[in-house]
Amino acid sequence: TRQGQEAIAQRTANLAAAIGLAAFALAALLSMLTAGSVLGPINRLADAVGRRGPHDLRAVDHPSPEELRPLVTSLNGFIARLRGALSRTETFIAEAAHHIRTPLATVRARAEIALRQSEADETRETMRAVIRAVEESSRSASQLLDHATVVYRSDRLADGPVDLSKLLQGLARSHGPTAELRDL
Repeated sequence: TRQGQEAIAQRTANLAAAIGLAAFALAALLSMLTAGSVLGPINRLADAVGRRGPHDLRAVDHPSPEELRPLVTSLNGFIARLRGALSRTETFIAEAAHHIRTPLATVRARAEIALRQSEADETRETMRAVIRAVEESSRSASQLLDHATVVYRSDRLADGPVDLSKLLQGLARSHGPTAELRDL
């Protein structure tokens, strides 16, 4: 009869809906498991790189599946290029310091000699002004270069004992000529 047919159709529809929902739930579960297993190595690699300090430029040596080897190789290439760029920056800072400080020291030394040899008050005052200007320029250049060096090396400082005697001897050597010019 018609009611029997409708009941069978309703049960069939309910069964089909239940099977469809179960299949969807199973597909969703399998998709999540697959995504987790695929993304797991990527997440572990990201965590390993993310735990590094800002200046840790060692090559990435983290176990990873074959599929991630090109990514690790590219990352290591980038790190090597960055390390080279930072090395060139440090070299540039050192050379800039030398090329800025040396001419200023030469101008100052010559101005001090001229000041000592001059007898005219106007010339002596001009030489004093030159010396003050050179001192200010030298101080500004030193501050800029020192700041750049400190920023670059801030995380490269090694913890450990400092040989104060060696440090003070180095300072005395580097500031000796200035002290002699000032009769200190």
